[in-house]
Amino acid sequence: MFGDGGAGREAKRARMEELARQGRIAQASSETRTKFRDVFSDDYYARELKNFQDAYKPDIKLKYDRAVQNMQAALMQAGLFDSSVRAQKEGMAEEARGDAEKNVTASGLKAQADRKQEVAGAENTVINQLINTADMGAAAENAANAIRTQSSPTPTPMLGQIFTDFSAGLATQADLERNRQNRYSLFGRIPGWSAGGGSRYTRTVGGR
Repeated sequence: MFGDGGAGREAKRARMEELARQGRIAQASSETRTKFRDVFSDDYYARELKNFQDAYKPDIKLKYDRAVQNMQAALMQAGLFDSSVRAQKEGMAEEARGDAEKNVTASGLKAQADRKQEVAGAENTVINQLINTADMGAAAENAANAIRTQSSPTPTPMLGQIFTDFSAGLATQADLERNRQNRYSLFGRIPGWSAGGGSRYTRTVGGR
């Protein structure tokens, strides 16, 4: 009992040190996760998504306005400004703008999901380093650095071409409009023929 050379005391000291180590790890882990959670909250991600969407609004509006102006000029040139084609083309433009806004939102949500994954990875890296070292001071510094890095604004790549040429096909449409009008007015210009009953034409007997 007394000849163990202090092995019992050494084992007890080792157990106490391990308990202290585990305590430091548990405390620093809890503090690290709290720091990440406080910064990267639901409100943070909601703000990031709104900022992402707002960043694209001026570009979408500028490109939309230009596309509509070009379309209106083409409608005027083709003589279709007051036709049903104008309403059709304007509807296409509005639909394209809605699609552009939806695509921006989808990209924002994708960027948000990527950021959440990156934040979780950074947090786990800090915790793993803490487990290896049990250094609470280093864990706090690592957490602060990781949070600062992950808090950078979400990148917003260029949109590129988001509106098609809404004036495409207007020349062909103008020809179709003119041909349709000619079809209904052709017989009215032939001597001896007159319009009757809408688009039906009859020949006047004995007429010139």
